[in-house]
Amino acid sequence: METNKKTILIIEDEKAINKIIAHNLKINGFNVLSASNGEEGLKLFEKEKPDLILLDIMMPVMDGNTFCKELRHRYPNDKTPIIIMTAKHDNTQVLESFKYGAVDFIDKPFTIDFLIDEIKKHLENKIDDTDFIDYHFF
Repeated sequence: METNKKTILIIEDEKAINKIIAHNLKINGFNVLSASNGEEGLKLFEKEKPDLILLDIMMPVMDGNTFCKELRHRYPNDKTPIIIMTAKHDNTQVLESFKYGAVDFIDKPFTIDFLIDEIKKHLENKIDDTDFIDYHFF
């Protein structure tokens, strides 16, 4: 893989959606890793250390929220942005994903242009450990 390209990990159990997203990310200059559930996603994350994760919430084997919880448990200092993709408009699940480290969510269906814009926004705003400031509100 080219080192100057950003790597996106797609964790999506719908093969057609996974392929469409992967194809469009590749033609927009990204390296792409694909998994069909959270367990596969964790293995790819550990091996490849992607720059951003696109994550479906509802999946077999390990769902999106369990993935977020497990990733943040194993790597508590990791700041890889996680964008949740969901067709289910359940605020409880979305709020839970934020609790476990997601930074944004996108409703399905979405346009590829919107997805690419969101990815670029989060890659540009990725926090470096040296820039992280812990704010406490009283």
